[in-house]
Amino acid sequence: MIGSIKLSPELEPVEVRSIEITFQDPVESLQSIEVFDEVGFRLGSATLDLSASSNGDVFTLTLSPQNAYFIDEDDEVVIGLRPRLRDDDSGGESGENVRIEGIEVTAIGQWSSRTAEVTESGPDFKQHVTALTEIPEIRSTGQTTGTFSVGSKRPVGSFYFAAKDVSDSDAEPRLTDIVFSVSRSNDVSLANAVFRDPLTATEVSCTTTSTFITCSSIPQDVGNIDNPRELVLYVDVSSTGTLANPFLQIEINQPGGPTTAGDITWTDGETTFTWVPFTQPVVRGTSWD
Repeated sequence: MIGSIKLSPELEPVEVRSIEITFQDPVESLQSIEVFDEVGFRLGSATLDLSASSNGDVFTLTLSPQNAYFIDEDDEVVIGLRPRLRDDDSGGESGENVRIEGIEVTAIGQWSSRTAEVTESGPDFKQHVTALTEIPEIRSTGQTTGTFSVGSKRPVGSFYFAAKDVSDSDAEPRLTDIVFSVSRSNDVSLANAVFRDPLTATEVSCTTTSTFITCSSIPQDVGNIDNPRELVLYVDVSSTGTLANPFLQIEINQPGGPTTAGDITWTDGETTFTWVPFTQPVVRGTSWD
């Protein structure tokens, strides 16, 4: 969904006759908007309304008297909006900002047959960005917990990455940069990190500090996720032995957002994105202790 709003009649039952959706900017990729209520009932599709705005930033759903959406006097109804996008062969573009600026509802009072007041509240108009594909899944493929051990090129985190399969798209999804957060006890040190595909042995060297491992400029043969793949972080692990219970865990922490950079940078082949649609943390690796 790209937005939702709560509708409450003020004086009498109403029949919703139109819903006008105005965007902050025109969106070439937007073909129509599916309008539905909280139980999944589909009111219809809002389409581009050049009579409301020649800028191409307004979409309107118009309902006939026979198809009007009824809201009882004491009811509150949540209306949701889901975009239907053009594919890249039909005018869809990667990297367009999508954000609703406002929604205007026109309703007719069932008792008075006049234009009725409907209170609009709880608008959820977050920013979204169009892409040729998306990353719907990132997960750990390692065990939840394991026994801590030192050594050269220890596999400290195994992660699965998958991009959405869009058969009619020219998308070329690829990871380009990842920042791993390091949780460790004070007696543990890390060095010489590499991010590797264990099946093909392709890898990229990463920089290591006490709190982060940064894999930058990941090459195509390592970062390509057009097909799902597992990638493993290998690190030289050492310990002073001063603590009885050394500890180490790797995670990808910050997902970021459309206006905030996170710990993963990726591209769909046309646009570079610095965020993924997940909660924090994005994924936790094996807890070694």
